[in-house]
Amino acid sequence: LESYVLPKSLVDAAKTEEEIEEFLTSHEANDEENFYKSTKRSSFRAD
Repeated sequence: LESYVLPKSLVDAAKTEEEIEEFLTSHEANDEENFYKSTKRSSFRAD
């Protein structure tokens, strides 16, 4: 197996992209959760 030396900029870009993806994924999950919580709360209130 040959090993390749990647330019630092490429490695940094890949790390950054991974971090952004993780960030977005966790925020999407939170948004969905908050959306469901708010719809549960606001719908079908019997007064």
